[in-house]
Amino acid sequence: MSTGPSRKLLEKNKKWLKKAKELGLSQQEFDDINKAFCLFDKDGNGKISHFELREVVKAIGRPMSEADVEDMMANADKDGSGSVEFSEFLSLICREYYAKHNVDKQVRETFRSFDHNGDGVITAREFRLALCKMGQSVSDAQVAEFMRSVDKDGDGVITYEEFVKYVESNM
Repeated sequence: MSTGPSRKLLEKNKKWLKKAKELGLSQQEFDDINKAFCLFDKDGNGKISHFELREVVKAIGRPMSEADVEDMMANADKDGSGSVEFSEFLSLICREYYAKHNVDKQVRETFRSFDHNGDGVITAREFRLALCKMGQSVSDAQVAEFMRSVDKDGDGVITYEEFVKYVESNM
């Protein structure tokens, strides 16, 4: 009599791990996602029910209406079974991760395109030059206003952190 996981479960785990690797996840990230799924799957049946999802959302203190929970469930439950299986959960997490990762990458690339000399900060001159290269005409007053609104510490340059905060607050 076997005391370990069934052969079918081992094959499923291999399949999911392969999918995770194809999506660019490390073994550690896959393990973390698996642990999160197990925490959500309160009854251990391998699926997250609407009730379990609602309870998890409540437990983490995220205010969500019933309609929001329904939307989240519908977004995750791709096969329409009424519950979220691990493969659907994995896909949902990967979609969220890559959406954020792509935004982060675009912000980094935009910052670098403005930081002409690569010193890690954007000066008013670099900002104006970048806009001119994009065909945008700006006045000295507009450049000064932008610099004041983004340069929170008032040192006359925009750091990457200040740039990120500006972008996030304007999304």
